[in-house]
Amino acid sequence: MLADSYAAQYAKQAGGTLNSFSATVKTMGDIFEHYQDLPEEIRRKSFSDILKRIPLRLYLVSSLHIA
Repeated sequence: MLADSYAAQYAKQAGGTLNSFSATVKTMGDIFEHYQDLPEEIRRKSFSDILKRIPLRLYLVSSLHIA
């Protein structure tokens, strides 16, 4: 059925988006787990730069759609 085909297509899309979000969160966890390894004088700037990029990445991934 056409409805089943659409459902499968959008389920696959949603799964891909969630997997991308999960990968981003895991990477952030790995980075922040070792924050103390960075010299204190560059730690705040480094993390601030990282955090500023995350919303853009999540927006770009979530804006992908199947045409």
